[in-house]
Amino acid sequence: MNESTSNPGDSEMNDASSPYQPPTGESTATQPASTGRPLASAGRRFGAFLLDGVVIGIGGMILGMLLGGTILGMIGMGAVADAGAAPEEAAAAAAVGGFIGGLVGTIIGPYIATFIMMILECCTGITPGKLMLGMKVSKADGSDANLSSIVTRGLLKYQYSWVVIVGIFTGLDFLVTISGILSVVMFFGIFLIFGEGRQTLWDKMAKTSVAMKD
Repeated sequence: MNESTSNPGDSEMNDASSPYQPPTGESTATQPASTGRPLASAGRRFGAFLLDGVVIGIGGMILGMLLGGTILGMIGMGAVADAGAAPEEAAAAAAVGGFIGGLVGTIIGPYIATFIMMILECCTGITPGKLMLGMKVSKADGSDANLSSIVTRGLLKYQYSWVVIVGIFTGLDFLVTISGILSVVMFFGIFLIFGEGRQTLWDKMAKTSVAMKD
């Protein structure tokens, strides 16, 4: 009469070697988690472009009109007053200067607004349109982008606002021509957001994208 005996050690070895055992908590805890945020949809990004365009266009015109009208109005009034003109003439000069300044400001204002937008996005990775739609600049995988990538992206995106200035003040007229050509290329590069990766041309060049904010 043989009695079968079970060895606890054998049972533990069988359990450890069985391929049907569920994974332990220790093995699953060591798997790395994704740190990237979801990338913004193409429609949301295009909406941000339109909102930023409204801010630059309308907001820039209003800003330029106010600044130009105020500055030239004060200059006109001061010049007439220094010449010993009557208060009525000084007021008329201020009105004329303000009108001319307002007209000039509506032309220059959007350009100034673009430059301000560039500085804002280079420093924070956010524009008014991105802020309203809950997005920010990120790496291509949706994780946080470093400052150098954000600045590189901003300088490529807004090259038309600073390359022209450099060309004018340095006398290098070819920079103005290059900026014009790049502006056309970058404009069509916007529509790459509808492709794989949802990246514009400047995103691809800077290895960035736009992701949803936390």
